[in-house]
Amino acid sequence: VGLREVIVFETLVLIGVACIIGAVVGGGLKLVNVELPLIDSLARQLLLGVVGIVIIVVAVATKPAGGNGNGGTGPPDLGEAALTLSRVAGPPGMSLTVGGTGFASGETVAVRFHVQDIGEVTADGSGSFAGMTIVIPTNWVFEGQFQVVATGSSSSKSASQSFEVPRPTLELSPTDGPAGTQVTVTGSGFAVAEEIEVEFNLDRLAVVQADGEGRFSATVIIPADWPFSGEFDVRATGETSRRTKNAPFDVQ
Repeated sequence: VGLREVIVFETLVLIGVACIIGAVVGGGLKLVNVELPLIDSLARQLLLGVVGIVIIVVAVATKPAGGNGNGGTGPPDLGEAALTLSRVAGPPGMSLTVGGTGFASGETVAVRFHVQDIGEVTADGSGSFAGMTIVIPTNWVFEGQFQVVATGSSSSKSASQSFEVPRPTLELSPTDGPAGTQVTVTGSGFAVAEEIEVEFNLDRLAVVQADGEGRFSATVIIPADWPFSGEFDVRATGETSRRTKNAPFDVQ
């Protein structure tokens, strides 16, 4: 039940009661030969009383069910809770801004990513909050759609929005060549600003840092003394997220 409906109901009741009191008080004063300027006849007294009764009957007939959002106890329900995100996709470690509406006035709202708690914020007098910064867990190894969920501590209201964590990618240029070939390795979907180890088979070739979007680029050299031919993996592994991705290089 919305706050507006509750206010309308209470206002109608007050108007009806005021009309009835005006009629009764006006009639009582007439008994002592005192008349109110706006209630100077019996007909007007009766009309005012009837109008008051009708207003109250209408208010009761249209009273919002339950009276408020908590079964008749507690503060009025402000409507459905809603959540907004400044972006809907990004790698682990990504910062984003969260806003919410429809929570209880002044309550603590807990925010989690999937099942992992990541912060709390206090709703303002209208049950809203804005500008809360959260960080997608840096050690998140999974990919796909996950929910950012906000839950009010006293109202138990909850709202959610989907956030997509992309899968890591790895590309090589060129993808084949003899031992000693210089290769550009580019990747994405790793954690923001984490260090990434690049290996060929079991040999470490480089350690580079991802940028603010979880991407990196590095130039490495296939070991010149590599004695074998065929396909072998170039592997990138995030040292914080433990996300890993392979791409084959064909040694000729």
